[in-house]
Amino acid sequence: MSLYQVLEYHMEAFGAQKKCLKRSTDEQRTRATSPERCREVAVTHIPERPGQSDMERSLAFLS
Repeated sequence: MSLYQVLEYHMEAFGAQKKCLKRSTDEQRTRATSPERCREVAVTHIPERPGQSDMERSLAFLS
């Protein structure tokens, strides 16, 4: 295999990767319908667990 053939092979492989990458980013843009993909996720409040409503017990849990 000549140097030219090796170079041509690698350039074709790089071109294929570039096309694949472009196609995948285009697909991601068009399929961004879920809130996670659109970065519109609401922050939910997690209430305190009933078993750890006591402040001393809560602090003991952290240490």
